[in-house]
Amino acid sequence: MMTTIYNSLMGNDAIKTAVYDSSKKVHNIKFFDTPDGTLPDTFILIRPMRPPQSAIEGSDESLATDFLYQLDVQSTVRMTCKTLQSEISKSLKSLGFIRYGTDELDDYFSDTKHYVDARRYYAASKLYDTDY
Repeated sequence: MMTTIYNSLMGNDAIKTAVYDSSKKVHNIKFFDTPDGTLPDTFILIRPMRPPQSAIEGSDESLATDFLYQLDVQSTVRMTCKTLQSEISKSLKSLGFIRYGTDELDDYFSDTKHYVDARRYYAASKLYDTDY
């Protein structure tokens, strides 16, 4: 599912452009943890909040799987965080994700000089789609 989310974000031109580092020729969408060393001006972290788990069960079998991810946008420009979270929400909605509005974060990290907007998103797979 993480690759599916990544591909969805890369399919959004506003996101793809905002996270592109032309000096390194990479898109700064990372998995799990903040990159080491000097931080890019703008980047996105995709973090699973738990392993995929059974959403619906029947006859001792899992019939559907659910997912909970946190997507952090960090940027030196506050409004970039807001704009990208709006675009992320649109991209994830097309995958069936909705906001899971608990334990989210809207802050400024003075040690890294980055604003952060972290939001959680939840989705359940279709019935019988359980191979995650």
